[in-house]
Amino acid sequence: MNLEFSVDKLYETGWQSELSAAPSVPPGMERLPDGRLYPSVLKIQQIFAGQGHELAIRYVQLFECYRASWTDRSGAPAGAVVGSDEREAAVYALAQFRKNLAAQEAAAKL
Repeated sequence: MNLEFSVDKLYETGWQSELSAAPSVPPGMERLPDGRLYPSVLKIQQIFAGQGHELAIRYVQLFECYRASWTDRSGAPAGAVVGSDEREAAVYALAQFRKNLAAQEAAAKL
């Protein structure tokens, strides 16, 4: 997996930056070489916090990867992903978080 894959997964959830056509990179955003914008690690942590969750990213030396895990409002584990670096793990975590929220919303409508 790589950062581009994580950004692909994020865009598959319907996330798109309204500023993607901006000539410069807006605060809190980063740009891939292909021009697509994605949120920075700090911005992603703020997005999780805004939803009442906490995102933690740590290096796992045994597997030489980064683990991004998040907890819900009560502090209970709500999800986790891995990536080769901090940015990849954070973006993929946001993609999975958004995918899970969409599934929960769909189930609530049934």
